Amino acid sequence: MLLNKTLILFLLFAFACLPPANAIFGLAGRAEQKKMLADAREANAAGQYAKTIDIMEEFFFKNAPKRRVKRAYLLLAGAYRHAGMYDKLLLRLNEAAEFFPDDAEINLQLADVYMYGNLPDKAVALYEKVLTLDKKNAPARLALARAFLAEGSFLRSSVYFAQYEQMEEVEDAAVYYDYALARFSANDYQTALDLAQKARALGTNADTELLIAKICRAMGHGGTAFETLAQAAQNYPQREDIFLTRALWLAYDKETAAQAQELADAYLIDNPQDRLALFIKAYALYNQGKAGGAKANLKTIASFEGDGFIDKMAAKLQEKL
Repeated sequence: MLLNKTLILFLLFAFACLPPANAIFGLAGRAEQKKMLADAREANAAGQYAKTIDIMEEFFFKNAPKRRVKRAYLLLAGAYRHAGMYDKLLLRLNEAAEFFPDDAEINLQLADVYMYGNLPDKAVALYEKVLTLDKKNAPARLALARAFLAEGSFLRSSVYFAQYEQMEEVEDAAVYYDYALARFSANDYQTALDLAQKARALGTNADTELLIAKICRAMGHGGTAFETLAQAAQNYPQREDIFLTRALWLAYDKETAAQAQELADAYLIDNPQDRLALFIKAYALYNQGKAGGAKANLKTIASFEGDGFIDKMAAKLQEKL
């Protein structure tokens, strides 16, 4: 039976108005991609990093547009970081940096991974690249400040800390602590003290109190330095470095050398090979006029392997005996 002409024309028009098959599948694909990203974000927020990783790794087979691929890389990177899978994190972020070479956020994350992996040269190069892409990127300036601090470039570090402080309202005590450490290491004691006190105001800890004590001592404020250190030793009894620093300072003074020896002897009961404690005892004995005992302790220090700093201090004391 023949169809009438009007019906034929209607059907032809209807088919002509239908979107092509690939467009229909494209719409479905975009909906699936959105759902995968939403599911991954939800899993990531819930701490389900393995699930996030599974979803995002599958996502890369979906031929998604670049803006969604970037989101996927960042979600995947966060999940790998939280899961402690740094090899895969580095692999995926390198892929992302190749795919998005001029993206400041991705390059910043890759730089952070290099810094965490003790590859400061690669990290610094990327942080500097981030600043060429985004001059107002405060996290990159802070990261450069800390990278230069770690490598001992205290003046360059201070420049970036100062820039960061101008750009951001600092509410993190750790930032002021690191900035203070950079200025202290550059022998700018007053600025270092001001910054350390800002760190203390935001929430002090053992590191901050120890740094303040060291700064005060370097400035010639011995009384304040000892008071700060003694209070820190009382507040943080688990911190052996504070205990030993206090004992060392006591050993340098003839009037308190006997007290320093007592502290060193007490520490050496459980730590008989601790080279710093042995040096403290040696110096305390020297300041009490007991050269023989000091020499014996220096000989013991030489029999144990350790860092060169203790060796240098021991050599200087040996010259006095």
